[in-house]
Amino acid sequence: MEARHLILMILEACGKRIESKTKLQKIAYFISILLKKDFQFNAYYYGPYSRSIEEGLGELTGAGFLNVSMTSYGLDSIHGFEKKRYDYDITEAGEALLKHLKTQHAKEYEEIQQYTNFLKEENYFDLSIAAKSYFIIEKEKQPLTRDQICLKAREFHWNISQSEIDSAIKILMNLRLIKEN
Repeated sequence: MEARHLILMILEACGKRIESKTKLQKIAYFISILLKKDFQFNAYYYGPYSRSIEEGLGELTGAGFLNVSMTSYGLDSIHGFEKKRYDYDITEAGEALLKHLKTQHAKEYEEIQQYTNFLKEENYFDLSIAAKSYFIIEKEKQPLTRDQICLKAREFHWNISQSEIDSAIKILMNLRLIKEN
């Protein structure tokens, strides 16, 4: 399965639309882990990020399978960059491709639907914290306390609070990626 296939299946599970590229990246991160697919996620500002997923979005948009819209929220007065959100919708051509993919990847499609139905209900910020937390746990290859996750997050220039980790733990437990001791 290629990144662009995963993207289309995620979008369909989200009602053929997703608001926020960040949310899409985080859903794709968790699904790639759960399906044991390597889309080469690396540490990035908002958590794990995959260039393959980013390129897949570009390919799908360029080929007319997705529409993209951008909403601007003005300038970030602290960092000086424009705050904006990219939203994606499946086009009719995308739906035709998706019909083929659902047949070709039927088993994976079912799993993607199941996981996405849970993940789409979470907001992008909570998904981002959960993804950062799990990324750290996986890098360390051992169980970590909440304090240890907060400290390790600083190495990636991520600022995560104890209360944010508590929300992340609930997401990770619901995905059965961790067990609370």
